[in-house]
Amino acid sequence: MEHEATAHANEHPPTTIRQYVLIGAILTVLTLIELWLSYSGLPHGPLIAALLVFSAIKFAIVVALFMHLRFDNRLFTRMFLFGLVLAGSLLLALLGLFSDNHDSRTVEAYATPGAVAAHEAAAEAGGHGEGEGGGQSGGGEAAGGATTEGGDGGDPAAGMVQGIPVAEFFQANCAVCHGQNREGLVGPALTPERLTQPDEFYHDTILNGRPGTAMPSWAATKGLNDADANALVQFLKHVEP
Repeated sequence: MEHEATAHANEHPPTTIRQYVLIGAILTVLTLIELWLSYSGLPHGPLIAALLVFSAIKFAIVVALFMHLRFDNRLFTRMFLFGLVLAGSLLLALLGLFSDNHDSRTVEAYATPGAVAAHEAAAEAGGHGEGEGGGQSGGGEAAGGATTEGGDGGDPAAGMVQGIPVAEFFQANCAVCHGQNREGLVGPALTPERLTQPDEFYHDTILNGRPGTAMPSWAATKGLNDADANALVQFLKHVEP
């Protein structure tokens, strides 16, 4: 084995610093492309396929390098084997991370007791309205509730959050987790058709966060108040991406 390694080393000169720099530059460019793709707004399926392709290219480059280096020193052989195990583990983790049905994720999965109580109270109030006042009374109550939840009844897209247009606030603070088009990334999708809970539910989510998830309390971290949260809720529930 040692004779084979020596013979191979004689046939192939050691890797030079210039080659290391070139390989590092190539890997850096590929990584930057992956980061750009992550924020490009591509649909979920094509995005994952593209990231897997670039990951495979980088993995092949590293494997090709260490397949050569492993004959130069036994330490490189151990590093090569460790790299194979690490790459396999990362691949399994990546598959596990995206194996969840992305389209089925909704905010309901992140409910807290306060939000659940608000939802139940709203449902109970709606039931009492129908029982006491009949169809027209119930309809009037529903319309009144919609007016109350909608704030001043203005254009939801024209709302302001801490003096910033609501759309700009979302892109600057929320898009990193929920996607530039609100399609959902780390956090759930926030498109109008997905948001089926009462406004109080999402109001509570924004101000108090979701324990055990990446959703922070925006009242605590950014100082958002009820008016700010209401502007965000109306924007998310009534304005298409």
